[in-house]
Amino acid sequence: MCALLGALPAAARAEVMKVALLPLDAPGRLSIYGQPVAAEVARTLGSPTLQVVVVGAAMAVPQDAALIVEGSISTARKRVTVELRLRTLDSRTALATVTATERSLATLDRAAAEVARKLLPRVHDELERRRPAPPAPVPPPVDRRTPPAPAPGHDGAAHPAPLRPPAIIAVAMDGEAPAADRELFLTRLAAAAGGIAEARWRPARVELDEISRAAMLGAIAPSPGALGVAFVVRELSVSGAAPYLGKVKARVILTLGGRVLFDRVMVTDSVVGKRKATKEAMLDLLAREVVAILRPRFTALVGSGPPAGGAGGAKDAAHAAR
Repeated sequence: MCALLGALPAAARAEVMKVALLPLDAPGRLSIYGQPVAAEVARTLGSPTLQVVVVGAAMAVPQDAALIVEGSISTARKRVTVELRLRTLDSRTALATVTATERSLATLDRAAAEVARKLLPRVHDELERRRPAPPAPVPPPVDRRTPPAPAPGHDGAAHPAPLRPPAIIAVAMDGEAPAADRELFLTRLAAAAGGIAEARWRPARVELDEISRAAMLGAIAPSPGALGVAFVVRELSVSGAAPYLGKVKARVILTLGGRVLFDRVMVTDSVVGKRKATKEAMLDLLAREVVAILRPRFTALVGSGPPAGGAGGAKDAAHAAR
């Protein structure tokens, strides 16, 4: 999924899907290139959520493979062509066919990488169609008993719920990006970060006037008990047409009660959007990917449940110190 620079624990992985890559048809002297080309195709297609099994000549095709990739290497008119076809295990009908051509065998590896990149969006589309739907949530039983009356105070009035401390979320852009993309991405990033904090804090977005560490801390650590999360986005790249390919690099500082708990640079891998997704949907996906990297460290340092009484900030700071 994504990678975090430093010792940040890996985020929870999505279900891993398996694709089998069959030996490529390569007549005569081209047969010696079959294995290197297959290895390059597997390297390009593979990811933490996509396992590519290169099937050798004496190996059986894995029966749990969701899709099959097969293909060929051929030459014509002094050019070499690599073709890949995508199909299911129980059908010979191609779901997609892509090709790439180079001028000579010396650059065959480039043809292999190019044809794999062309096939990658189709592989993701087909796997998404075959991914099992999550089980429907079971509704909780309905409690038909009369709820107890609120505990009265000394004057007989019900006590109001304690006010949650603030979660200050500061965002800024330090890299090049179109103005519309910049504002939409920062808005979605702040909303996604607020989503992991709202059970215990009241999220509030602020803008950073400067991008220095001192400015980041000054914006998010104003008072005891407050949670602060600051993002300075150093790189936001999205390809020009669907299916979009995007990547984000950002510095993140996490504080609690004015104390710095976390200060790292986070980088996503290249994220592939759905084939017909809009650019706005791709920016939202990238924002959620950044927060997905932060979530396990956030939970480990400050927890995720509702606060106990009014001492949540002090207890969390003591937990982080241990």
